[in-house]
Amino acid sequence: MQYASDYSRVALLLSFGANLRDQSWFLEKGKEGKMQLTWRDTVCAGQGRFPVPTGCTRAWLPAGLLIFFIISAQPLWAQTVSRSSISELIAQNRLDDAEKRLLSILSQQPDQGWALDLMAEIRMRQKRAPEAEALFRRALTLSPNDVQAYRGLGKLYNSLENSRQAIDSYTVDKQKAPQALDDLVQSGYIKVMPIDPFTHRSDTWMPVEADTLMSLDQTQSGIDDVHSGSQETGSDGQPYSSW
Repeated sequence: MQYASDYSRVALLLSFGANLRDQSWFLEKGKEGKMQLTWRDTVCAGQGRFPVPTGCTRAWLPAGLLIFFIISAQPLWAQTVSRSSISELIAQNRLDDAEKRLLSILSQQPDQGWALDLMAEIRMRQKRAPEAEALFRRALTLSPNDVQAYRGLGKLYNSLENSRQAIDSYTVDKQKAPQALDDLVQSGYIKVMPIDPFTHRSDTWMPVEADTLMSLDQTQSGIDDVHSGSQETGSDGQPYSSW
């Protein structure tokens, strides 16, 4: 990727530095009539132990230092610009363009956490949940405090948790466990069965029945948990059907 604005900025600074040098040289020449070697010039020429900047070379220092810091900071600018521009592409649902940019970045920096997070978000929008989950987990391995990765995994698990909360609420209110997942819909605990994030269907959930009762007031056992109906395995080695 090219960052034309950054290169233009550096070019302007180089021009500024050269102009500043020329002005300083002519001012010095106008005052003294000619350039004379001072004690410092002599040292600079190699007769002293340590070189000391002369009037002419001092003009280079401010511009030179400024250019050095500008160039040194360029990767940070590039990262900020890339991240914000790619996030904007994702928000606009231009997933192909965003993916191309991310693949270019990850080919050079495979452990770039924010790029992994954004690629995982693209995979979620593409309904490729297993790949998204693997990318989020990789990002967390590289940076355990990656908030965006935690949020992404939370979205993946959200439908599971909603279903489990509905089962618990139904059991406590009715004093009996639901006998079918559709009982949750018919009783208004959830509007519709959520989409399984790994199969992308709402009819593949695997209910888990238990013979034990949650409380003394419960009169009938039944469904007490639900798992994804996916036959695939997560990046942690555990099948999604065990989640």
